Amino acid sequence: MRVAFLGLGIMGQAMAGNLVKAGNEVTVWNRTPGKEVEGAKTAQTPAEAAQGAEVVWMCVADTDAVEQVLFGENGVDGALTQGVIVVDSSTISPSATLGFAERVRAKGSEYVDAPVTGSKIGAESGQLVFIVGAEPAVIERLQPLFSAMGKTTLRMGGTGKDRHEPDDRDDV
Repeated sequence: MRVAFLGLGIMGQAMAGNLVKAGNEVTVWNRTPGKEVEGAKTAQTPAEAAQGAEVVWMCVADTDAVEQVLFGENGVDGALTQGVIVVDSSTISPSATLGFAERVRAKGSEYVDAPVTGSKIGAESGQLVFIVGAEPAVIERLQPLFSAMGKTTLRMGGTGKDRHEPDDRDDV
């Protein structure tokens, strides 16, 4: 698959590397220049990385970082086309996830929240656990990528909403 991987921190660099090793065509971007992944192309902006990608995968610091990567200047939003799947492995606010998903879907793309558990060692060895909010058909399409990076994919329901009730607080 053609994958844009955005965020090459402690987990992201190894995750992107495992996607390359599995035979995917990967383009990477990182907020701080200088980080690369062997066998992957390096982009200057999130939009450049997402250009022509089938899947855009993010693993960044927090809710604000996801918003900037998606909708900020030179963000992914400018490169989204019909049928692209955006996957977020960052740990962010569930209510923000719902808002981001709505904006991405307005472009004809899909949005999957897929926070990950594990460690740097788990990322390097492809033994991560993904906790996924998405429709089963979307998860099935992504399964080769989940399998390249992890050992388990747990579907928790639809994007964001099935595990976040209206009276829950995001900061708990």
